[in-house]
Amino acid sequence: MLDKQEGVLDTANEEATAEQAGGDGNQEAGGNIKQIDMAEAERIATEREERATRGALTSYFKQQGLSEEEVKQALEAYKARQAETKAAARNDLTQLQAQYDALEKEKQAIMVQANQRLVRSEAMMQALSMQIRPDRVEHVIRLADLSAIGLDEQGQPDQAAISAALEQVVSTIPEFKASSGADEEGKPGFKIGASDQQQPGTSEQIAKIFGNTE
Repeated sequence: MLDKQEGVLDTANEEATAEQAGGDGNQEAGGNIKQIDMAEAERIATEREERATRGALTSYFKQQGLSEEEVKQALEAYKARQAETKAAARNDLTQLQAQYDALEKEKQAIMVQANQRLVRSEAMMQALSMQIRPDRVEHVIRLADLSAIGLDEQGQPDQAAISAALEQVVSTIPEFKASSGADEEGKPGFKIGASDQQQPGTSEQIAKIFGNTE
């Protein structure tokens, strides 16, 4: 009875040892897979493919009645043609990439110009609302640093940044802003608190700024 139990235990131990060995073997195999040089594997596959292609072509050329020398020349001609085909494909890809880059560059330039027009239009409206002299609006906008002003997510110019840029110019050169008071009668620009009579030339100046010809 005791011998039978010992036999059962020995069998169980052998099975556990076998399972452990199998597990170690799998881990070792997994480790070897991780260490495989894929570049070398690709090189080997490419060489075998080339040998298979060369063998198939050699057999075909011989079936066509070509001599050994003619088969060699035909293989060289095939190899040269394959190289030309690959080079042409690379050139086509390069040309397509160049065309794509040119289109992207043109698209970016158009977007920049469109954004600049929006910023300039907003600056024009703000300049008039700030009572900058109409005959000096263009000059103030040129002096204002608007180059870094972009658009928000809704595609609208940064009004606060534009206002700050215009205020910077006006604070440096106050003469650009229209003055008020009776002592300024006769000077160009808007008059705050003036009479209902329109200032001479104001309509014409505004029309000139916005390009109206009416």
